[in-house]
Amino acid sequence: MRVDRGWRALVPGLVIGFLVATCGGPSAPSTSAPPASSATPATTPAPTSPEPASASPSAAPTPSATPATGSLGTDRVNVLLLGVDRGPGREDQASTDVMMVASIDPVGKTASFLSIPRDLVDVPLADGTPYRQKINSLVREADVNPGRFPGGDQGGEMVLAGALSRFLGIDIPYWASIDFTGFKALVKAVDGIDVFAWRPICDGTYHDDRFDGFGVGQGRWRMDDDEALAWVRVRKPPPESDFTRTIRQVQALIGLRERIVESGLVADPLAALESLGVVRTNVPDDVVEGLANLAPELTNDRIYRRTIQPPELVDEASDARGYILVARDDDIAAVVKILFTKPGNRPTTGKVTRYVSDDPAKELKGARC
Repeated sequence: MRVDRGWRALVPGLVIGFLVATCGGPSAPSTSAPPASSATPATTPAPTSPEPASASPSAAPTPSATPATGSLGTDRVNVLLLGVDRGPGREDQASTDVMMVASIDPVGKTASFLSIPRDLVDVPLADGTPYRQKINSLVREADVNPGRFPGGDQGGEMVLAGALSRFLGIDIPYWASIDFTGFKALVKAVDGIDVFAWRPICDGTYHDDRFDGFGVGQGRWRMDDDEALAWVRVRKPPPESDFTRTIRQVQALIGLRERIVESGLVADPLAALESLGVVRTNVPDDVVEGLANLAPELTNDRIYRRTIQPPELVDEASDARGYILVARDDDIAAVVKILFTKPGNRPTTGKVTRYVSDDPAKELKGARC
């Protein structure tokens, strides 16, 4: 049965948000500078690899003296994080265009994240039956036709969690979801976020109630709620894509976490966010308590992240379903093995690329091409 606890769902959403926000890796700045109109954008060269910063230490066991307190126990805690393509004017759309599996190790005190591409096809459902359509449509389809899917009586999110559990070979019992409106509400509550554009972006096809085209120059920018939403949605023209958009989504989460700390919301998040009601989840309160106790120890060098993307882990193709991604099962299994290690063993990713800057943020002022 789907759990929707209103404002109480903000607690796990906030905790999980903190964890995801640190997945930029060891190069992520620990604090964000205040906006300054005289600041100049960063001049860091644009990287060539579409993978955000991530630590890659030895996979040697590094057990902590004691497991994290709370009710986490000694097993990994796996949560499916979802960003839903739904907002004003898009109420009938519920594609999960952002999908990320977060796995927290309470023994080694690390967190691992694996991003799932929306165009992945033929993912097995919990009973092994292949889901032929793109994976981002599964939650919507299961909600409309629950009897057709294993676990459908528990809601579309659990159907997707069951499918990804089978696909990755790990148990994913929990999920947390946010949509456009919720994301904007969080950004607005902290009076904007700071992000780093490692290269200029100009998408003349992006349209919403405010923008007829969206663009930013290279540098570190303070964005309001509308600008931040555009930042995490834009994926055109090349070289932008779903995969570079994933990097920008991580940037936004880093900025959101930093602004939550700066604004003081972290001191009393319930009082500040009770009226927003922006996160839906089935994460139980006792697990939230354990995550909250562990979160301060998850420093940037203990966060690991990979994206399932071509050409390493999926093959690109096109058929009646449109542009699709076909999994390379053995290669994905190898990544899962090093990313979601046995509790107490340090994960690794093999990817080190920096997409952050310590430069002061500059007011965006318009954000048009």
